[in-house]
Amino acid sequence: AASELTAMSNAVAKKATPRGAPVVLAAVDYLDRFKGVQLKLLAWEALLKNYPKYQTGYVLVQILVASRNQMKLVTDAQLVREEIELIAKRINETYPGTVYLEEKTNLSTAGRVALWLRSAVIVYTAVREAVNAHPLEYIMARSLANVPAGVTIMSEFSGFSRGLHGTPQIN
Repeated sequence: AASELTAMSNAVAKKATPRGAPVVLAAVDYLDRFKGVQLKLLAWEALLKNYPKYQTGYVLVQILVASRNQMKLVTDAQLVREEIELIAKRINETYPGTVYLEEKTNLSTAGRVALWLRSAVIVYTAVREAVNAHPLEYIMARSLANVPAGVTIMSEFSGFSRGLHGTPQIN
């Protein structure tokens, strides 16, 4: 699991400040327009612009899962990928190191759990989604590891947003 995230861990470590390791906001989404990754990145960019204190010591880790089967189902996957890469590049040019973007064909459960334990916040911005178990996985992983609960931010258009009371809802 740790080896799956070595590049991410190295990139995040570079954002360390004299106060310590950066605060990680994370998400794992399929490469699909309905997952709202572009909207998430645009919101992150606006937050960095409007609240300069988040320009240092904070990093949004966005893992895109683009399995071959998923890519066959998403007709505009290449366009979605290009849009996401363009926005992430623009943010990193303006606010260096505030976005870590990686595309994978698969991310194991152990890899996700390692990411959840490293992240203070997870952010899901789907514009249409039935069930995504990642927020529950995040909560359970942190609880079982006896680490602070963290924050789960979910789209109101996600099925679990109604069941996770107290979760800030967006979109």
